[in-house]
Amino acid sequence: VYHLGRINSYAVIGLLFGFLASAAQTAGTSTTVRGALFLVSGVLMILLGLGLKGWLPTTRLVESSPLGRFTAEKFMSLVGTRSMAGRYMLGVANGFLPCGPVYAIAIAALTAPTPLHGAHTMVMFGLGTAPVLIAMGLGAGRLAPSLQRKFNFVAAILVIIVGVEFLFRAGKMFGLV
Repeated sequence: VYHLGRINSYAVIGLLFGFLASAAQTAGTSTTVRGALFLVSGVLMILLGLGLKGWLPTTRLVESSPLGRFTAEKFMSLVGTRSMAGRYMLGVANGFLPCGPVYAIAIAALTAPTPLHGAHTMVMFGLGTAPVLIAMGLGAGRLAPSLQRKFNFVAAILVIIVGVEFLFRAGKMFGLV
């Protein structure tokens, strides 16, 4: 129930970012606007990836934002709930917590051709992260700090690689690649 709430939040985020992308595409020629969206998304993903590794303060800036603090407060008020509805709402709140990987995939949803594609992108991310989060809940969170650092490093590198790929897509749309 908790993960259903979290994935539903991701779907809403993806839908909103998909609507934003669709609105931007109606504002100009499709190739130019999509190229600009890929350019902006690529740069933001690279910055977030660098922040995930700790090379930039992007994570700290996101977490200390007013929205980040508000969401964290709501999340903490639901911790320890025993009801199904409470667990669902805890998952919903978790979906909106400041998180670099979530923001990176939301930025990827910004490049989606339709709002439903954006929602689908975020749902697939949520489904892909569920096994890891379940394993963490069952005790894998007690992994050695060196192994946790390796996982964080791989996650940061993957976000940066996707950002670079988006830059190449932008270059292709602008006729540079």
